[in-house]
Amino acid sequence: MFSYQTARRRLRCLKRCHVELTTIIVPGENDAPEDMEAQAKWIAALRPTIPLHITRFFPRYHMRDRKATDVELLYRLAGIAEEYLEKVYVGNV
Repeated sequence: MFSYQTARRRLRCLKRCHVELTTIIVPGENDAPEDMEAQAKWIAALRPTIPLHITRFFPRYHMRDRKATDVELLYRLAGIAEEYLEKVYVGNV
């Protein structure tokens, strides 16, 4: 299970390294605006200059039960993240 505390400890060790993060937005899993806001706040608390890539999900293999992520949703979530982070990129569109 994912733990923000564990991830934060690991990322603190990388303060002298270049770090970029990628989030694949999966419909019905992590596509709520509140989720993106929480993630962006958490990343900004580490360092607001960490680049965040927000990536579109496509149904493949074991996850064919969902549709591809709506492109407009990606841009809305990127707008939320940009309130806290300096570098936000949308990908897989």
